[in-house]
Amino acid sequence: MSRVFVVTEPITYKDGIVVPLFDISPAREFGEIRILTEHNQSMTASVPMVRMIREKMKGFCDADYILPVGDPVVIATVAAIASDLNHGYFQMLKWNKRMRQYDVYKINAYGSKL
Repeated sequence: MSRVFVVTEPITYKDGIVVPLFDISPAREFGEIRILTEHNQSMTASVPMVRMIREKMKGFCDADYILPVGDPVVIATVAAIASDLNHGYFQMLKWNKRMRQYDVYKINAYGSKL
């Protein structure tokens, strides 16, 4: 089964209560949702963070997706790890406001045809 790796849990606080920042449930059509990092994690201690992300992404393959939410540094790290685990290839989901759906971007970091 395909998996959707959400880079950071999209939540915020409202009156001291944790609430969703936005709804990511439409991404479920692409696979099982897996949150990689909590909303307050940062890349300050990069080695442990990279190890944790690698462990959570074990087995990343052509059928999986990345949903880029959160800190751009963490998003870039997740994309680099996905590329490393899958020979340069990964897919990203991007919300299309007009169509109200996710678009799929297929990326080959090695620059060869997909």
